[in-house]
Amino acid sequence: CSDLGTRVPPGPPPAPTECAATDDRTDAVILTWQDNAENEMGYRVLRDGNLIAQLGANVETYEDHPTYGTHLYVVYAYGLTGASDECEDEGTRVLPPPPLPPSACDASDDRTDSVIVSWQDEADNESGFRIKRDGSLVGSVGANVERYRDVPPYGTYSYEVLAYNAGGESDPCGDEGTRQSPPPPPPPPNPPVDCDATDDRLDSIIVTWQDESENESGFRISRDHALIATVGADVEVYRDVPAVGTHVYSIRAYNLGGASDPCADEGTRLPSPPEAPGSCAATDDRVREIVVTWEDLSSDETAFHVYRDGEPIAELPAGAETHTDRVAAGDYEYAIRASNNGGFSGPCMAAGTALPGAVTWRVRPDGGGDFPTIQAAVDAAAPGDIVLLAPGVFRGEGNRGIDPHGKPITIRSETGHPAASAIDCEGVDRGFVLASEEGPGFALQAVTIRSGYHATDGGGAYIASSPSIRDCIFVGCISGGDGGALAVEGGTPEVSGCLFNKNSAGRGGAVFFEGASPSFDQCTFYGNESIDGGDAVYGGAFSSAAFAHAIVAASAGGGAIACGEGGAASFTCSDLFGNEGGDWTGCVAGQNGVAGNISLDPRFCGAESNSFRLHAQSPCLNPPCGRMGAYGRGCWGNVVSHQVGKDGEPGEASASDPGAFGEGPSVLLLPSPAHASVSILFSLPGAGGASVRVYDVAGRLVRSMGAPSSRGEVVWDGADDAGNAVAPGAYFVRIAGGERVETRRVVLIR
Repeated sequence: CSDLGTRVPPGPPPAPTECAATDDRTDAVILTWQDNAENEMGYRVLRDGNLIAQLGANVETYEDHPTYGTHLYVVYAYGLTGASDECEDEGTRVLPPPPLPPSACDASDDRTDSVIVSWQDEADNESGFRIKRDGSLVGSVGANVERYRDVPPYGTYSYEVLAYNAGGESDPCGDEGTRQSPPPPPPPPNPPVDCDATDDRLDSIIVTWQDESENESGFRISRDHALIATVGADVEVYRDVPAVGTHVYSIRAYNLGGASDPCADEGTRLPSPPEAPGSCAATDDRVREIVVTWEDLSSDETAFHVYRDGEPIAELPAGAETHTDRVAAGDYEYAIRASNNGGFSGPCMAAGTALPGAVTWRVRPDGGGDFPTIQAAVDAAAPGDIVLLAPGVFRGEGNRGIDPHGKPITIRSETGHPAASAIDCEGVDRGFVLASEEGPGFALQAVTIRSGYHATDGGGAYIASSPSIRDCIFVGCISGGDGGALAVEGGTPEVSGCLFNKNSAGRGGAVFFEGASPSFDQCTFYGNESIDGGDAVYGGAFSSAAFAHAIVAASAGGGAIACGEGGAASFTCSDLFGNEGGDWTGCVAGQNGVAGNISLDPRFCGAESNSFRLHAQSPCLNPPCGRMGAYGRGCWGNVVSHQVGKDGEPGEASASDPGAFGEGPSVLLLPSPAHASVSILFSLPGAGGASVRVYDVAGRLVRSMGAPSSRGEVVWDGADDAGNAVAPGAYFVRIAGGERVETRRVVLIR
């Protein structure tokens, strides 16, 4: 048995009934209805045609808070298949009654900054309070507030306070209030005194002052002209934590009348000590020096300090990471610390060893090189060391009055050219003091000593020992007593190849000896003078000196050679000529013509221009007993030698062909190859001076020199125009003078 069945969807829900909306409430409208449906999904509520709520099933009330007034409310049920008919009613939200007026109103009349208005709230339905001043609204506050601060111009005013809500305003509550004019300001306070800002702290700067005022309101502290703090009256200290560094602080007292003058001071916040250097090491394979190295691990150090065996030996700038320590052979322990204003880092340690052996030290006139002065190099030198003097003029403390303290060392010109390295004593002191038992192991070589001075003895050098002095020039030295150039008062010094030019003294214009037995070989004495005897040489009582291959000429005074009682000066193979007070006189009378001695014009190439080389036909050049004087041949025919520098001849030159210079253009470079200096002899037709330029093989100009004549000599010391020694190799010398230009090749070997 079968049949078809159908589930019929329900129809729309039944409409609600008995809709009612209140009309007697001030706070809301209460809407109610009767739910007549069993299949509604919910209810929708409209006010004045606008949906205002969607409620669930079975709800029969809704509270609305509309604006004050009457509104039309509609309610209908809705379901799956549609909505019910509507149920409606009008409802009204009525205005509340105005609030009760406030009471106990009070407006202050004793303040200079404002008027304080206060009241007592008597209402429980106000929305707030309105405050009027002289009838005009000046402010409003919320419900339950009982105070208002007004800032009117100075004067008296009528204040009213009204409570209000939507229903209107209450009656006013009023009072008069006055804002008093302030009293005149006090005078500015006295400035503080004795301001002090610390400069020894790592964490901060403490600023202190003395309060000198009785009417300040407080103190203002500025750092670097910007206000950083204000403190109260009677305070006398402030702690500041600025950036590391130095800052300017000023402190002023202040009150309503103004601020005082400032009291100021600088203060410094110190940095933390720098981090210690790391990876310290010291060499152990170098002769008489140790190279200490480290790694700079700090970014704020200002210096590094190097200690040897606990003693400070060097302070180096920030960023340094190496120091060369010149020491005697042995083992040493080093410590390196970084420092800044905040203090020292911990040490970084290293041990090193200096090997024994002789060392060559280089000193430059500008203080560069291995040591800043000659004396500093001498003090550091050990037996067997050589102190080389770079080209130039040495002056000042440490470069005169040099005392080797008996060390067997050598001091010499780097180029081997005495005119290239000069010690200018500037008339302040003598050049050397050799009075500490120096022996032949001490050698002074190829150095010029000029403008030396001493009040009593030895303007150029004082000797009381037995050194070796070779190829030196003593020029313009003065002693107020004995020995313008040398005063020898002990020992057996050996002097050879030296020029004594224009020195002066009381006795012994060039050399004085007493209590000593010096020897001189191949020396030239020219233009020296004395006051009391011995224009060139004076021998003291019971002393003797030996002179071989000497030239003594143009002395000015009472006689070239003089001796005291028992003094003696013996000459062999020597020429005394043209001395103002006589040649072979006094204690050397009778020596002329004996042992090769002569009295003939030595025929210098140009003594007036300080060229003391010998003419090819000089009697002193090739006598049987050997050449006389400090320098050999330097000119042929009428060729004149011109020396670069003002102090005399540089050294030896010899020509294999005496007739090499004829009437035509001739250029001769001696020697070649050369180890140090090169003598450039030239004779070019025509008048005027000559220019001499040296070029390297790439054509670059190395050195420029000149001569006053187109026939003469210039000496190249192997250095460039900056005074630096050039590298070994081939060079080209270009001589331009008169009507010709000549070029020659020369080779330097070191």
